[in-house]
Amino acid sequence: MTLSTWTNPLTAEQRLAMRTYAERAYPKETCGFVLLDGLVVECENTSNVPDQFTISAQDTADFLDDAAACWHSHANYNGFSPADIKACKALNLPYAVWNCGGSNSFWLDPRQSAGLVGRPWNYGVYD
Repeated sequence: MTLSTWTNPLTAEQRLAMRTYAERAYPKETCGFVLLDGLVVECENTSNVPDQFTISAQDTADFLDDAAACWHSHANYNGFSPADIKACKALNLPYAVWNCGGSNSFWLDPRQSAGLVGRPWNYGVYD
């Protein structure tokens, strides 16, 4: 499974799995991994803050080596927060987000250039 394009490479089935998990957890964020075999797994969100996520240490240990991407949900936020972008870059693993408010998904691959034209300047986030 190749997950390396700027266009969202998630299948309709994968987006449906993310949506199902996200709507069940709403308004709290939920999270997990898209595995190399295409399976979308939900992990325990250990964050006590409703609009943040932290994947449990046990789930990270269980799934990270087989992960093609990390995913999480937003209650009503289109795209990626600056914290999402920083974490995605630090992990060097693509991120997917399901936005419950807009019923859509977003994709970010830190291994590709975002380009420079039209991008806001924000040190450590967009560089």
